Amino acid sequence: METVAVRDGRLTVNTRGSGEALLLVHGALVADSYGPMLAAGDLDDYQVITYSRRGFQGSSPVQPGHTIGDEAADAFAVLDHLGISASHVVGHSYGGAVVLQMALEAPERVRSLGLFEPALLSVPAAAAFGAGVAPAAERFEAADHPGALMAFLTLVGGENPMERLTALPAEATAQAVADIATLFTGDLPAVSSWSLDDNDAKTIDQPALTVLGTESADLFQQSIVKLESLLPNTESFSLRGASHFLQMEKPAEVAAALQRFLSRHPTNQ
Repeated sequence: METVAVRDGRLTVNTRGSGEALLLVHGALVADSYGPMLAAGDLDDYQVITYSRRGFQGSSPVQPGHTIGDEAADAFAVLDHLGISASHVVGHSYGGAVVLQMALEAPERVRSLGLFEPALLSVPAAAAFGAGVAPAAERFEAADHPGALMAFLTLVGGENPMERLTALPAEATAQAVADIATLFTGDLPAVSSWSLDDNDAKTIDQPALTVLGTESADLFQQSIVKLESLLPNTESFSLRGASHFLQMEKPAEVAAALQRFLSRHPTNQ
């Protein structure tokens, strides 16, 4: 683990392995969400880069007005620090919006995309999702951070969410509680103000793997359907019995699917 300077802050970054570069952008709440997937070993032939976004696990706090464009800039800064001109990129949930923005801003730097249930707030189910955030936000405002965490995890992952997250280490919950302010002061405002223009999406012609849990909420189901209708070069992977937690819930299956996809689209192709 190292600390990397990015514009007006610093991010904690970890690299492992060698080979084609693979940047993993985590979503909200769980900075180490890719840990179980990487432990499966299927991606050992890649130079895997993970980092904690602003407001998570030792990185600089998120600042008011932070945008998805700022997140993309941070991701590119991590690649620049490592001397990587182009990379495969994977994003889960909020991270999916970040990697889509990366592909729009600098397509030459994105070799392929792994889209693990990005949330597009332009789909019909977004209104119900927004209403569902309110109870979690109320608990956060009341300083009930563990309660806010559980309310949000239930919203995105369904009832009894911790039963789906047993692959994570015990300390992950405490870290998520410690980082939860970022969800309400940074991530939710940023993704709410971001949108993917249909015509812009059609220009993202890199190979893209969409990953969807069969038990995921309507917001994510509809978002994947919309992405697959817009992006011209998509491949789909359906994860039976999984919710929005995907790579934490069924890590070996997700790792294997991602490895198969990447092997079909090598950098030197």
